[in-house]
Amino acid sequence: MKAPAVHDPFRRPSTDPTLGQGLQAPTTPAWAPTPTLTDRSSLDAPGLVVGEVLIDTHEHEDGRSEHLSGAGANVAIGLARLGRPVELVTSFGADSHGVTARALLERENVQVAPGSDRASRTSTVQVQPGQDTGASPADLVWEPPNARLTRYPLVVHVGSLGAVLEPGSRTVAGIIAAYRPGATITYDPALHPEIIDSPEDARSLVEGLLARADLVKVCTRDLSWLYPGEDHKAVARRWLTSGPGIVVIDMGAEGAWAVNSVGEVATASGHGFGVADTAGAGDAFMAALIDALWNGGLLGVAAREDLHTLRQGSLQALIDHATTAAAITASRPRGNPPTRAELDAGHGIPQVTARPGQ
Repeated sequence: MKAPAVHDPFRRPSTDPTLGQGLQAPTTPAWAPTPTLTDRSSLDAPGLVVGEVLIDTHEHEDGRSEHLSGAGANVAIGLARLGRPVELVTSFGADSHGVTARALLERENVQVAPGSDRASRTSTVQVQPGQDTGASPADLVWEPPNARLTRYPLVVHVGSLGAVLEPGSRTVAGIIAAYRPGATITYDPALHPEIIDSPEDARSLVEGLLARADLVKVCTRDLSWLYPGEDHKAVARRWLTSGPGIVVIDMGAEGAWAVNSVGEVATASGHGFGVADTAGAGDAFMAALIDALWNGGLLGVAAREDLHTLRQGSLQALIDHATTAAAITASRPRGNPPTRAELDAGHGIPQVTARPGQ
């Protein structure tokens, strides 16, 4: 497919002074798999995820077991299972837990950035029956490398503990600054209130990061803690004035709500897959948001302004994709995100199998 024509009616040039101001109709046509980027080859570029990796030790009646967790690992694996090339900048040690973490990531086709294994130790957390997974500052060693990829990433995702915990948060800020000129930046606060003294301290951290992001996803729990008593949708609209093109509210079992800069709104209801374990569902939601933008050719600096002006149908498809991925993940134990085939089946897309001999 050739690049969009100069006078394509569905796109306005970035020099148009009305772009993003809501004075003209949104520019991106209804959701379609055809990329809108000028350079289609850029869609082969990798995604970069910057975030923590932990080993969860679970105590249960039959003994104990270990599982890989951490928002960074979860989002990276979520993207890899959907067939996306992804590299993870993270922090783990050369100990036995670190060997396990690397093996599990590589088994999922996640490339580990050089230097990610140089931490003093691998972060672990012991999870008792009925306890949510997660780590406290004492559990987490966050010493990510100031990695540089051999290929420029199409998208950079940051969030959770890795985005705010010192000293690694300074490295995260440097990675954002290095790649934002050409890559889409996505951000999920995924806050852990136990690591921050007060909502006031958290707000300054979060608002500084969202100002550099193109898409922000946030859960209702985080919004309630950050802005007690405020309407969540009002907060999302206020966030849009500081930089992002799209803000998505993940409402868990109740679905999702999204808004963009020109005021287009989309709402998705929850899915009836049943709930076995909510761990990792929010990270699967985040990975699927990125995947949906990837499907639509809406990643990379050439598409940055389009995020501000998506049509309602495109915004709807975005959150439908994400809520389906989250629901599938929650329907089974231990943060197990869907593959491409499973996500297609969740959307009701029939699977085509080759006939014998073909």
